[in-house]
Amino acid sequence: MTKVMNVAMIGGGFMGKAHAMAYAAMPMFFWPAPAIPHRKVVVDVTDGMAEEARRRYGFEEASSDWRAVVNRPDVDVVDICTPNNVHAEIAIAAAKAGKHIICEKPLARTVEEARAMHDAVKAAGVIHMVAFNYR
Repeated sequence: MTKVMNVAMIGGGFMGKAHAMAYAAMPMFFWPAPAIPHRKVVVDVTDGMAEEARRRYGFEEASSDWRAVVNRPDVDVVDICTPNNVHAEIAIAAAKAGKHIICEKPLARTVEEARAMHDAVKAAGVIHMVAFNYR
């Protein structure tokens, strides 16, 4: 049986829409799918924005508290679709919580932020990647 991976997407703006569409379509493009992404929870700045993203993008739940979401035991993957200035903070917290990470580009604002993110994922032993489009 194919494993289901619960995805928490942090950021419900334009890139969040692109990522949500990719999660919905991925099993059709990569078959047999290595895993089935389940759109578990979407996080945005306010509860209202998060609820709107949940309805639009097909997530099961909505939240405005990314810190609580990355620490949930039912979340496998944290997808970071936020403005660049918070990528490092979220990625490091997600790694410390043992979550696999997808981070939208650019990965970080500085080499130091990128190094701290890399050190966190290596210490946690989680899978991590930067989102790039297939062309």
